[in-house]
Amino acid sequence: MSQFFLILTCLLGTPALAVSLDEALACVYESHPRLLAERSKVKGLSEKVFEARAGWHPNIRAKADMGRQSSSSESLFSGGSPTATQGNAGAQTPTLSQSYSSRSVGIEVVQPLFRGGRTAAANRRAENEAMAGRQRLVDAEQNLLLEATRVYRDTLLAETTKKLRQQNVERISKQFELEQERSKVGVGRRTDLEQAKARFARAEADLALATGDLIKQQERYREYFGAVPMDLKAPQFEKEFEKGTLDELLTKVMTSHPLYVAAKHDEAAKQCKVNEIRGELYPEIQVRGSASTAHNSSPFVPKSDNVGIMLEASIPLFPTGSAHARSRHAREEAREKALLSEDVQRTIRTRAVSAWQNFQTSLSLVKARRAQVEASLIAREAVTKEVEVGTRRAIDKLDAEQDLLDAEEGLERANRDHFMAARELLEVQGRHTARALNLKVKDLDPQVYYGKVTREIKANRP
Repeated sequence: MSQFFLILTCLLGTPALAVSLDEALACVYESHPRLLAERSKVKGLSEKVFEARAGWHPNIRAKADMGRQSSSSESLFSGGSPTATQGNAGAQTPTLSQSYSSRSVGIEVVQPLFRGGRTAAANRRAENEAMAGRQRLVDAEQNLLLEATRVYRDTLLAETTKKLRQQNVERISKQFELEQERSKVGVGRRTDLEQAKARFARAEADLALATGDLIKQQERYREYFGAVPMDLKAPQFEKEFEKGTLDELLTKVMTSHPLYVAAKHDEAAKQCKVNEIRGELYPEIQVRGSASTAHNSSPFVPKSDNVGIMLEASIPLFPTGSAHARSRHAREEAREKALLSEDVQRTIRTRAVSAWQNFQTSLSLVKARRAQVEASLIAREAVTKEVEVGTRRAIDKLDAEQDLLDAEEGLERANRDHFMAARELLEVQGRHTARALNLKVKDLDPQVYYGKVTREIKANRP
């Protein structure tokens, strides 16, 4: 199936063709809303890095204005002699008026030189928060792909269970019809007939339950993949699954799991926040430069040019204790994140041991179930022949049929559990991502977005 039609199927929710597990996971990776929302969140964190970097750059502003001014004033003197007094009300007071237009343009540059280490701390904090977000995205990707794998495999198990129970109904139905015929001719036993009838009713009830479970599982499949499952392909067992000891597994996952790495970045980000707040207690130094020119129609000052550069310093003398309080608060938050990272590490260890043990148990269970199916097949054939020659009763054959059904269903569940145990073991190692599973998808790593924006900023920088 082409990638275009696969994605179109996921987005429109149209009935899908037969798809493999890898094709279905590729659809989830590229179109599931939960993962798309997580990617948008990580892109937002990347933008905070660029926002923090802006603290290193100068702030340049241009300003311009233009207008017209008019003014008028009355003079008490004319040619050095008074023109009017309080007692000479009839005298004329000369009025001076002028009107002129003006326009100016200027530019101002402010370059921070020292901010108490706040800019560097803010940059490190933003970078750590972005890295933590990326690791959580990896974990979200792993969890979603693992959930989708479980849904795919459970749907396949529900389909297989229904087929097995349908086949069991057909076999029991034949036995029931045989007992009815024998009862009609008077050679059968009433007990055998009623037992066959009871087993037939049980088989139909089991089939009804399997049908209902399949319908519910198909709807769950639609929730993840956006389409109705049709002719699913049984996934092959992990060919690249690495075998090793439990100690080797723990050594690998204790420091490399995405959640643990994210927790360590959170801890580092909080420590950077402490340094950022402490920087408020240090002096602040910046350089301010400006240049402007003004033109007006006034005959007194028709033009003026101004150029200036100043070194400005600001020293906090009494910060009212706010910075100290926020600094102590940030230190406690950093301590909280350190303790949480230790808790995450313990949780990861528990999950790793559990996944390892589930895999070992499922491996033994598959071997036992296969042996059970083989023995049940042999037993059913033997009992069938003994019933035909009259050395066994019909109930013995019915029991053999039920034993075979139970063994076949048990084997299917064991295969499903073994497959999922292997996938969970990959997930705890951080190897259940689209890249690690070699899915045929476009790599949507947020690091690519981060690099793209970085290149655009460098290209547009003067």
